[in-house]
Amino acid sequence: MIQLVAQYGRKLFEFDRIIKQRLVEKDRAECVFATTHKAKGQEHDHVEMVEEDFITREGIKWALRAGEDKAQLLKLREEINIYYIAATRARKSIRLASF
Repeated sequence: MIQLVAQYGRKLFEFDRIIKQRLVEKDRAECVFATTHKAKGQEHDHVEMVEEDFITREGIKWALRAGEDKAQLLKLREEINIYYIAATRARKSIRLASF
């Protein structure tokens, strides 16, 4: 985020205005950006999962090595469920985030 602001500065307000002008109803959209939570219960023909938003195998291994703190394990379970939800939204094709 900091790099984005450093690179574009006040132009970000113009980008925001342009994006908002181009918004259309979801049924007319060529592309829909959504969080996993907002996509829950929905399906789309094609899905691309953003790499940085999901836990990886290494992240799981690290969390398991960190101890058996119940809160940590519950958080880990939630992260895995979020990946599952995102991965099951596609009807025709999907680009999975690295796992």
